[in-house]
Amino acid sequence: SLRHPALLPLLEAGIDKGKPYLIRAYAPEGSLITQLFQQDGGTFPLSTVMDILTRISAAVTYLHQEQVSHGSIKPENILFDVNRQAFLADIRFTSIYSSTSLVVQQPAIAVEEDEQWTQQAARQNAKKRGMQDDIYALSTLAYELLTGYQPFASISEHDAMPVPPSRWMPSLSKEVDQVFFQALSPRPEERFSSAALFVKALQRALGLSPRDDAAKQISAPLLQTSTKQLVLFQ
Repeated sequence: SLRHPALLPLLEAGIDKGKPYLIRAYAPEGSLITQLFQQDGGTFPLSTVMDILTRISAAVTYLHQEQVSHGSIKPENILFDVNRQAFLADIRFTSIYSSTSLVVQQPAIAVEEDEQWTQQAARQNAKKRGMQDDIYALSTLAYELLTGYQPFASISEHDAMPVPPSRWMPSLSKEVDQVFFQALSPRPEERFSSAALFVKALQRALGLSPRDDAAKQISAPLLQTSTKQLVLFQ
């Protein structure tokens, strides 16, 4: 039932010999990570970066409106069609399950109202955490696309503030730094409440608008295919 212009279309689904399967549209231009590797030291126009982020954030916002978290936003799961439009693929089944109101059948005995409330609250908290994780993952992806680096100096520093993007790419403004300080804050309550708000804030900080960002010719460095860079996408 999930349908959005930036979600990779589902063509068929079923069960074959007890095993469930999904058939989705073919993406002939491959994944984002493949395209980055193929450039190998080239540049990625900022307009392209923002086109990708705008489409993917719209898909994420739609999923969240449907009370579903994606659960695995990363370059491998962003695919491109023949027109090089970005599509979000591979929603985790566990994310769909945890986002539904389905519960395991209980014995036919009375359940205390406070226990029912606790179960409902737990489900709502799980949904909220999943959606916050999606927005955080999208923000991390945006940082890496703009700078070519991870937002944190080491994987053990995720409770700290991110490295200012302008350190890696001096052409980025302090306003861009502030957007990522908020998006990747160690305090979840300080982050953007939606993917759409994050992308809009980033557009403003970059001096772009939804209509003129494609006309800008600013470029950001692409990630290299070295072993060091591969850790970005694990």
